[in-house]
Amino acid sequence: MKLYISIVLFFFSSISFSQLTIILDEIPSNTPENASIYLAGNMNNWNPADSLFKFSINENGKYYLYSNLIELGTVISFKFTLGTWDLVEVDEKGNDIPDREYIYLEADTLIIVVEAWKDPSIVPVVENSMSYNVEIVTDSFYIPQLDRYRRIWLYLPPDYTEDLEKNYPVLYMHDGQNVFDVSTSFSGEWNADEHLNLLFEEGKIIPIVIAIDHGGLFRFSEYVMQGFDEHSKEAEGKEYLEFIVNTLKPEVDLRYRTLTNRENTGIMGSSLGGLISTYALLYHPDVFGLAGLFSPSYSIADSIYSLSFSDEYSFRIYELGGSKESDYMVKNLERMDSLFTSYSKANQSKLKVVEGGKHNEKLWSDWFSDAIIYLYTK
Repeated sequence: MKLYISIVLFFFSSISFSQLTIILDEIPSNTPENASIYLAGNMNNWNPADSLFKFSINENGKYYLYSNLIELGTVISFKFTLGTWDLVEVDEKGNDIPDREYIYLEADTLIIVVEAWKDPSIVPVVENSMSYNVEIVTDSFYIPQLDRYRRIWLYLPPDYTEDLEKNYPVLYMHDGQNVFDVSTSFSGEWNADEHLNLLFEEGKIIPIVIAIDHGGLFRFSEYVMQGFDEHSKEAEGKEYLEFIVNTLKPEVDLRYRTLTNRENTGIMGSSLGGLISTYALLYHPDVFGLAGLFSPSYSIADSIYSLSFSDEYSFRIYELGGSKESDYMVKNLERMDSLFTSYSKANQSKLKVVEGGKHNEKLWSDWFSDAIIYLYTK
């Protein structure tokens, strides 16, 4: 396998991000014309179809990618795909190859040869799976607290345009790419819109849902909190939550018919999204009275158990974990559940442990409706 590297003579010693250029000098001859090729790696949570890491085609017909989203000093592991792991790159004999690795120390250009795709007979066609009442509000909502832009998704209940006197509870969700649309998801979607529409037909109370895309490279930093454990230096959770509370929520409440009080405002996420949702209860108890904590990553923030929840407010909390997620997931959930109830007898929590459940979107999708019913049925 060939890998040619030529150094672009730029020097950006005073900043931590710079431009990495990747050029695919050769691709398999049976690559579909104008196929979409993506970079998938540890810089984007191994998403095989991340629009932020999609190649373009230059005037010479070569695929190229310019990116300034990778931090200098990062050891990046990566592969190339045609938008799905069924079409990841392999060697010329069709065998799996090790992850490529590169130490990104300065602005650089990588010239790379892709030898073959795993299954060239499959041309991926991934249609979006959003329901009629889901829309992308904007691809570039400004986050002043972090000086970044982010895609925001909106789900409106089926009767929103019919009953103009009705106001609705609201749910804020993280990892928006995975909530409504399989074509943007990492490894499957939550089907939140389909679940909510079915609940509506059953006469259940359902919320408006605002889903916020994760920031790719910034997903980890935005979902962990300053001042805790070994991750404090890179943590941006405080600013991320302030964005939701002070920038996004006021805009949502202004534009849509929402029930603005904390008793009708929820926050939900899985894995690191479950962790930052827990911090939302700790730091903004006057805003969020409801929370869905799905497979939260408490193992990376052990000091969270020493924090004090507000005695002034009561919460309604749905906690979910699978028995096959890890050796400590269920134990951590039980520990946190005891902490919730110890602070206030008014707190109401439901802990659901799914036998055989694994750390994936299928588990979270399967129990999403149960969480909505518990949180929003008073």
